[in-house]
Amino acid sequence: MRRLLAVLCAVMLAAPAGAATLYYGARVGMELAIVKKSGIGSTHASILARHDRRKARLYCREYGHDFTEECIDEE
Repeated sequence: MRRLLAVLCAVMLAAPAGAATLYYGARVGMELAIVKKSGIGSTHASILARHDRRKARLYCREYGHDFTEECIDEE
């Protein structure tokens, strides 16, 4: 039973490392979708991420209380 618990804990802790989301702040909507990863673990590692309109809209509405398209376009 202890081994099963240890394995489950290890799997749960390892899951965020392979997540498809990259958070860049503590506010709602401040996250990017990871599109491509290469060279992870080397000195030439790179991550390509994309900011989508849905998250920008969420950030503008929840944090900035701004419902305009201009805010979404800026984010």
